[in-house]
Amino acid sequence: GSGGAVTFEPETIDFETLVVGTEVTMPIKLINHSDVTMYHNLISSMPKNLHYKGGEGYLSAFSTKRVVICFTPENRMYYNVTISCKLKTSSEALQTGNNGMDFTGTQLLAEQEMEELPQCNILGNAVYPTLSVLDVRAEGLSSSRLWRELNLIQMNAELNADLSEKEIKWNAAEIDETDPTKVLKVMEVRFKVKEYGAAASVVVMRLKNTGVLPFDMMLKYPKDDEDEPENWVDKDLQGDDEVLLEKILEHKLFICEPRRAHLEVGEEVDLMLSYKHLPPEGYERHEFRLPVILNVCELPPAGGIINTGKQIVMCLIGQTLALEPNLHLPIADSRFFDYCQWGFERTPIGLLTPPIQFYKIENAGAIPFEYHLEMDEVDELNRANHDFDVVTLLDPINGHLDPGDVLYLRWVFNPLQPILHEWNVEFQVVGGPTKRVTFRAEGYHPDPHSAPETTVWPLPLHQVMPLPNQPVLMSSERFCFGDVPMGASIDRLCVLNNYDEDETMTFAFDFSSHLASSVLTISPRMGEIPPQSHAVVRVTLRSMMAAVFDFDVPCHILVKRPPEEENEDLGDDNAERTPASTSSRPQTGQTAVSVSASQKGGKGGGTKNKKRTSVVDLPAPHRGATGTRFAGGGTGKKA
Repeated sequence: GSGGAVTFEPETIDFETLVVGTEVTMPIKLINHSDVTMYHNLISSMPKNLHYKGGEGYLSAFSTKRVVICFTPENRMYYNVTISCKLKTSSEALQTGNNGMDFTGTQLLAEQEMEELPQCNILGNAVYPTLSVLDVRAEGLSSSRLWRELNLIQMNAELNADLSEKEIKWNAAEIDETDPTKVLKVMEVRFKVKEYGAAASVVVMRLKNTGVLPFDMMLKYPKDDEDEPENWVDKDLQGDDEVLLEKILEHKLFICEPRRAHLEVGEEVDLMLSYKHLPPEGYERHEFRLPVILNVCELPPAGGIINTGKQIVMCLIGQTLALEPNLHLPIADSRFFDYCQWGFERTPIGLLTPPIQFYKIENAGAIPFEYHLEMDEVDELNRANHDFDVVTLLDPINGHLDPGDVLYLRWVFNPLQPILHEWNVEFQVVGGPTKRVTFRAEGYHPDPHSAPETTVWPLPLHQVMPLPNQPVLMSSERFCFGDVPMGASIDRLCVLNNYDEDETMTFAFDFSSHLASSVLTISPRMGEIPPQSHAVVRVTLRSMMAAVFDFDVPCHILVKRPPEEENEDLGDDNAERTPASTSSRPQTGQTAVSVSASQKGGKGGGTKNKKRTSVVDLPAPHRGATGTRFAGGGTGKKA
């Protein structure tokens, strides 16, 4: 007979986008164009990812055979795999090894190079469903504080990371573990501490499908799958732990809405998390923790769950205090520091004027208190460095804070060696709890050929999620000035947009902080914004000292008060109207703070896209902001 000629049809198979770890199949044809019966065997460059149904056997002369390609990508990557078909002439001897007279012989085809074999290319982009947090809002808290205290930077990093081997087995229910906190990544979500009976602490996060595949999102509470032992069996919860969990679920202290959502590519959903400050009797001083699984999955129409994406545990943490002092301390970047730790900027050794670095403390309660800082370990550290002031606190170790007061403690780190220093400081509140913070700071040799390093939090610059009844948005809520020479001034522009159709709004930036008033100027500091108009303010940073700045400036927004004469003229008319207003707009004299200060008011104009009269190219309403964030700027160093 003549030589064989076999081809694939089609010669290229593109699976396009598919989920890592899922098997997809595609039938192809093997066509024998010769008059020789061939023996074929399919091989590939990635045998772990490909297998075949009918990939080995006989192919008769002038015939076609159907083969099913089964492709299972195991990593997030773009695949370009080549399938080759090894061929031999057909003979029973290929199976029996008998070359006797009753058989047709074992004549083999001439040995062929791999690239000369019939080939088929398999293409595919293996990805995971990707969920990301775009924005977060809560009444009375700045967005920068929320991003830090809710660990949203780390949460985004984890949601975008590849699945670990343990997570893959957990998704497939192949791991012998019932406690998800021992397998999945745990993100602590801490709610604001308030007194008993206070309004619930509510946090709203905007989530978006930033990947290329649609998916379902589901939140699972403990005991949701009581009948499914592979997920929640609570065997590890015994005694007090189980009783406390039952109390949390029974009293519905934590609420998450929505519990389920389907997100197409680019679609967004607002997730509301809340903690109710009404703990059950006997548990008033407890710190409540509820592990909730955020599951990126697929919910098929027939029911059940297909775990195809990332799962993390959001550990919701809430605490209610009696009427007692409440000292709030900042939370450091959870990617590098544990809770109750704080890290200062790396500082070059040998500086004549090392930068001042700030640590913010706040009275978040309703009663004033006195505080004291225990600095014994700082004294020991300095003594161990030849009595040199490696660490210095420029403020008194004793002080007084009224409710709502904020104080930026001024620290100077002046290292003698390029090593990491660590020290503990106790914050003692008179008549209240004592909190212990571990500070870390590192010295290093400066490199004259490289730019100085400044750590800037990767936070959003704009407000993505307008709040209900929010009339005023800002073009930018965060300014990163970078490195600024001492004595130099640097300016930024910020546009305040009033989307309300009827009301004139007033704005006023709060400079009660000594730090803000000493280095920052905003002009104009206060003013009015007519309906459907805007105001432009100039933000100027100038510092005469070497320092690292990271602070907030609240902006108070109010509805403009009508003139008193008008109030008197309208007195009779107002008496005839309904005295109780159903509007959620804050009344005159009330202040709603957002971002740096949360904002209320308006008629939801923030979500409208009305034509603006500004000559400035302003962003769309959903790209605005409601406050000003100053971070990472003014690291004043000598020019």
